[in-house]
Amino acid sequence: MKFIRQPATVPPIPPPKGVAPYGKLKNAAFAPDAGFNGSPMASHLFDQMWLKKAQAALGNERGLAMVAADMRHEARIKGFLAWVRVIHSIGKAQGKTYGIGVLSARVIQQFQTALPAEQIGSPVVSFRGHLIAGQKATRHEAAGNAITDVKDYRKIIEEFGKPDYELWDVRNRHLLHVYDMGNEQAMKLSIEMNKDGAEVVSAFYVPMISVESAIKNVDYVPIE
Repeated sequence: MKFIRQPATVPPIPPPKGVAPYGKLKNAAFAPDAGFNGSPMASHLFDQMWLKKAQAALGNERGLAMVAADMRHEARIKGFLAWVRVIHSIGKAQGKTYGIGVLSARVIQQFQTALPAEQIGSPVVSFRGHLIAGQKATRHEAAGNAITDVKDYRKIIEEFGKPDYELWDVRNRHLLHVYDMGNEQAMKLSIEMNKDGAEVVSAFYVPMISVESAIKNVDYVPIE
């Protein structure tokens, strides 16, 4: 199913009610702070707080793994898709974000090696509404490479951390998640790290051959 942009006069679609953003974490001696767990539409800032509590209770790597798995919970996936639909329906980003996953320990280490310490923020990865509707989204629509299929947005959050290619963009010092979509086409997410945390800065379709060429030329390097 593809999204169809409606006129700007269409009123916003109300978000789903009363769905917690996370599944239950087994044996976890912590819980969301009051007031934060009523909606799957919570911003990535809540996810950052939740991760800190998980790491304090469970340790760094186990906390990362548990929260990463929880962010792939069906309630979170449905919340993300509902959020995308709202933005598409009104054609405005509204300045909001959604947490789509957590960076692995090896990717965090890659950023720590490549960037100054003061640029290393939270490993929670945010997806901003302007990638769905706004100037950047409009440019990709005009170029014919914008992400428009709901199943591909689902893949972004459901398969976060498990792309077909996990690459390091040497020139831009970005993490790349590349998904082989078949028919010689790929979906590429570029993830930047800054002091406020990890953020998807672009998401669009590219020819698979362009990714393979960049790997061959060592512009993109697989993260081991």
